Amino acid sequence: MPPLTTGIGEGWKEHDWDKLLINVEAGTVIPILGRDLLYVAPDEATPPLPLYRFIATRLVEELVRQFPALPAGDPSGYTLNDAVCLCLRYGRNQFDICYSILEVLKEVSAWPAPDTLRQLAEITDFRLFVSTTFDPLIEAAVKTVKVKGEHRQPTVLSYDPKPPSGKAVEDLPVSSLKTMTQPFIYHLMGRLALSSSNVVVSDEDLLEFVAALYSENKKRVPINLLNEFSRNHLLLLGCSFSDWLARFFLRAAKRRRLSAKPDDERLRNIVEYVVDDYAPQEKNLVLFLEQFWTSTRIFRSGNVVQFVEELRRRWGERNPAKLADAADSGGPKVEPAEPLPSTMPDGAIFISYAREDIGAAERLHAKLKGMTVWFDQARLHAGDAWEHKIDDSIARCRFFMPIISRTTDRRLEGFFRREWNQAADRTRGMHDSTRFILPVVIDDTKAGTARVPKAFLRTHWWTLPEGKATPTFVQEMRALIEGGNGDS
Repeated sequence: MPPLTTGIGEGWKEHDWDKLLINVEAGTVIPILGRDLLYVAPDEATPPLPLYRFIATRLVEELVRQFPALPAGDPSGYTLNDAVCLCLRYGRNQFDICYSILEVLKEVSAWPAPDTLRQLAEITDFRLFVSTTFDPLIEAAVKTVKVKGEHRQPTVLSYDPKPPSGKAVEDLPVSSLKTMTQPFIYHLMGRLALSSSNVVVSDEDLLEFVAALYSENKKRVPINLLNEFSRNHLLLLGCSFSDWLARFFLRAAKRRRLSAKPDDERLRNIVEYVVDDYAPQEKNLVLFLEQFWTSTRIFRSGNVVQFVEELRRRWGERNPAKLADAADSGGPKVEPAEPLPSTMPDGAIFISYAREDIGAAERLHAKLKGMTVWFDQARLHAGDAWEHKIDDSIARCRFFMPIISRTTDRRLEGFFRREWNQAADRTRGMHDSTRFILPVVIDDTKAGTARVPKAFLRTHWWTLPEGKATPTFVQEMRALIEGGNGDS
């Protein structure tokens, strides 16, 4: 086998990220979401499970209750396709299986949305999300996000290759993707509902849906959606299509021979991005893409969950105002009470935050009127001088106030962790009675399990949901400042 091309075989370079982000910001990237993005858990203390594996386990457990002598083995070891095939073998029909899955989804819908979907939803330059799963989780994630203070209201459509008599399939409006003001969500493999069981729950269903996309009958094909596929960049996330299924899907999406150059010169720079754990292991698929679809980029430097987190981080650094608006679900954005100086004044309260929590930092600052409070608002300009400024500020500040959240718990790396470690190190030269670290929790994160330096656990924590300071908190901060040296 000849050596693979750099774009496919050796992971991504910085220019790959730059090209993707430029196109995302231009509104010309369509994320296609697969099952590998869906990790769910009822609470923060429970390790997340793959949604489809969880559904499969429930289906097998239900079947075992009906047939106690069934030699099913460990229910948690089944894929959804395996579980569906077992159910069919023991007399359950498609409708009954889908009804059981609906019951599981009803339970899961009350749980927190998967982090990956929430992170994608916060990239507000995405105007169209195409889901290859049957669940409503991406819809719930998109609705939690704000643009200019208003929650996004997605239009939800789903594909049914066999629509009711006389009706065409649901499709996007004729208008271009770039003109959409509200997001669209299109369930390409069907959306599970009481009124419809024509969705992909097995490998056979998947084959039928992909085959239907090749139909010459325009009433059975979402033409406008496929037109958007052909003239925009596709970002396949966690779809884990097998070798030949991936080839058929790309061919159906592009509506032309893959090796043929499009007549429209603007379409010749279109790139497809494939991000999942499966594709890089398919040597024949990689070789096929190298030879016939050379514009494809396969991400091989990490799994899809890590990719989404990195994509959101990089997009947020380029678009801090958009990210702050999107991630701020706690009401109208609060502007700082007074302009912050570029350099921290002596004796200030230094607020340290993850960039996703900037809304909480601004709300705290606005409530601490009359006190010297400072947090850095110029993180985009990171460099040696900027880092030295932060180091110097932590060494000179009077109090250090870390904002702790599910976001900081999730992120194992970040500049805020450098700030936290430096502040914790400073306490080594202080008497035990000195009040210096003032942790503020802005959600349901618990001190006992939070990923923070040990020095943070030796002091009192305040819980201020979404950074909304209470009168008691403000009074305590004023008393600390007026107490002279901050000792308790």
